[in-house]
Amino acid sequence: MARRKSLAAQLLQVYQERQKAKAAAAKRAEAELARQAREAERVAAARAREDARREREAAQAWSRTQKEKQARQSADARKAEQIVRDLEKRDAARAKELEQKRRAETREKAAAERLAKQGAVEGMRREASERTAEVEERLRVLSSVLRSRPGGLHQLRLRAERAFGEGDLEGFAVGVEEALGSVGYPQGLGGARQVTFAPESRELVVEVELPGQAVVPSVAQ
Repeated sequence: MARRKSLAAQLLQVYQERQKAKAAAAKRAEAELARQAREAERVAAARAREDARREREAAQAWSRTQKEKQARQSADARKAEQIVRDLEKRDAARAKELEQKRRAETREKAAAERLAKQGAVEGMRREASERTAEVEERLRVLSSVLRSRPGGLHQLRLRAERAFGEGDLEGFAVGVEEALGSVGYPQGLGGARQVTFAPESRELVVEVELPGQAVVPSVAQ
């Protein structure tokens, strides 16, 4: 009977040991699962932290990029505004310079026109004075012809009268022609002369080359 108890006890002991082993294995498995769960949680947390870090860095980089972009845009806008202001100033200065140049040219042109008019007036006055002096000189010369009597005509007159009285008509014509040739004429009036006597009509024909129109003055003053 004691031996049977001993076998049952052994069997019970074996069973209990197996149960304990199973419980220990289950406990170890549960601990392993817990460890793996904790490890998974740790890895997930680390991954989440890494993702969050990357997102923060990406956000910071995007923010820096936006700030740099805005700064570049602001700088470009300021530069463009400065360029526009410089162009406006340059255009205004150029327009002012052109206006000043135009006014100076207008003044110079007006002064040149005044000088030209004054020169033209002076030239006309000088020309009128010269022409007046020339006309007066011509009038003086022509008047002197009317006032002065040529000398030495008495002998020529006697010779012509003697030839006419003697019936020497050719000699009479020659005497008249010599008398006309002995007269001192002003410059421009000494044209060619020819004297002939027509016995049929008993007329003395005197042909004298008249002066040109330029010799006779048109006005006195």
